[in-house]
Amino acid sequence: MLASRRSSPSQWTLIGTLALSAYHALGIWMENNAYTIVGSRRKLRLRRGENLDDALTEIQFPVEKLA
Repeated sequence: MLASRRSSPSQWTLIGTLALSAYHALGIWMENNAYTIVGSRRKLRLRRGENLDDALTEIQFPVEKLA
């Protein structure tokens, strides 16, 4: 199973290259739904734009339901 989140840079709090609000939202969803990360993340640039607000990125984590 895969958990993913799509967001544009205008929704992020940037520290280095981390999109903290997107990662935070996924973490909350996993905690609330009893999932855990079981592998490496993948970051996909779905759309590049002339400015940051036109860009769209998806982050994905393989997840597993906790017992």
